[in-house]
Amino acid sequence: MRGQLDELLQAAELLLLGGDPDDALEMLDEAVRLAPQDTLPFTRRAKLLITLGGTDHLRRAVTDLEQAIALGADSADCWFHLMRAHAKLGDLPAARAALAQAQALAPDDLRLAAWGVRLAAQADDPAEALRLVQAVRQTAPDDFHWMRQEAELLMMMSDYGRARQALTALIARHAPAEIAPGTWDAATWTSIYLKRAEACRCLGDLAAALDDLARAEALIPDEPGISFMRGLIRWQQGDADGAFDLLWGALATAAPDVRAGFWEELADYPHRGKLAATLDRYNRSAK
Repeated sequence: MRGQLDELLQAAELLLLGGDPDDALEMLDEAVRLAPQDTLPFTRRAKLLITLGGTDHLRRAVTDLEQAIALGADSADCWFHLMRAHAKLGDLPAARAALAQAQALAPDDLRLAAWGVRLAAQADDPAEALRLVQAVRQTAPDDFHWMRQEAELLMMMSDYGRARQALTALIARHAPAEIAPGTWDAATWTSIYLKRAEACRCLGDLAAALDDLARAEALIPDEPGISFMRGLIRWQQGDADGAFDLLWGALATAAPDVRAGFWEELADYPHRGKLAATLDRYNRSAK
């Protein structure tokens, strides 16, 4: 039976490599029927089902992984994929519980730590996400990814003073001496400078905010967030009328999801209705 099982698993792998997941799934179904006490067919099938997605496939993946674990495959990898299935189904408590099991078996796995942060943020628990990030930073204090994660979580928590400090440390440690405009690096550092500008603006240090906006503009001149934040600063300085053109330009050029975020920040803007009407006329004229 072992030889037949190996043949089925190899056939499924070849079908996957050839871009035929449906036939691969049939091979794995047959492998499970052939060896219902072997963990490997269950885990292989579960991973494919997670890749295929869809509620039915994901529920089957959960069942397969729970069966594999019951049969003895109590590994970090099994718990990790069980977490992925639950997360895709939208069951965050179950996903976090599965991840905790995986981390207990592999406490030094940074991939699991990253998922812990992600799930905590999705569960609207930024304090826990920050705790997890800071735990990793104890062993990797200068890692770019984790430094940036800490700063972004502090921004999410509106802890602008510590966020500014974290972003300044990130820039001092990792910002390249030269960044070519329009490159991937330019997009990354534009985002970072925009975040520090926002922290400075919220702290009332408008001069520092404008300095960071100038740094961002040198990298990506047409980034809508730059114009938008300049408009917010103008409004914060008491010039709501003067802010209008800057805010309008940002709204007109921003992607829909970004524009939605802009509107949230403009809830109290005194000319919000005029902005909406102007944008509506612009959109109708562009059709």
